[in-house]
Amino acid sequence: MNSNFISNDRLENIDFKELDNKSKNYMYYMQAKKELKEQFNLDDVLTITGDLDLTDDYNRLMNEFDTSILYKSDIHGVNHNIRVSYFGYVISSNEGISNRDFEIIVDACKYHDIGRENDFEDKFHGGRGANMLTFLDDKYSSEELNYLKTIVTCHSMNDDMFDEVATLNGIQDIERCRKMYNILKDADGLDRVRLEYPYINVNYLRTETARRMVLFSYKLFNNYDKLFR
Repeated sequence: MNSNFISNDRLENIDFKELDNKSKNYMYYMQAKKELKEQFNLDDVLTITGDLDLTDDYNRLMNEFDTSILYKSDIHGVNHNIRVSYFGYVISSNEGISNRDFEIIVDACKYHDIGRENDFEDKFHGGRGANMLTFLDDKYSSEELNYLKTIVTCHSMNDDMFDEVATLNGIQDIERCRKMYNILKDADGLDRVRLEYPYINVNYLRTETARRMVLFSYKLFNNYDKLFR
């Protein structure tokens, strides 16, 4: 990774290539736009920077990214994890996250799919991935590792499993952990644009920031090569 992985100035000043109306994403983009118009004034766009300046932390964490341990896939591989990490960064910047919790979130975004064995729906790959995070044992306290492993485990499950898994993992501050979980789930959900049916249902997203990022996620995917390569 480059020492300056991404900068907000670069994103805010980039001339985004619009979606071609013949592309597979276009009709999903328009459907999302229709739904968002019912919830937000689209002129009131998300400020990418957000309220917190987490850019230095984000660039450092991305430079520590060991992509060699990722599941090898065009769907759930390195490019997906880079985008999810970026979405996690933007959501966190707008949702009031501490620097330490942000580190946990970004590491979860980077490595949430390492337990995958295929590209199909698999609600257990999060749990397998959580068990593979031993290379981070020296970085975090046992309590922080429990947060990390809980959100990675739960990201592949339905939301109604979160409380049970968090309790089994001995999580003391359930709401703190839930906030990290919501950000990981939303960051992962925003990258649905890469799939064959890349429709993002706005109402399934958990944070207001993520809902405001839906149109941006289509544009980012459409411009991925010139942003991240």
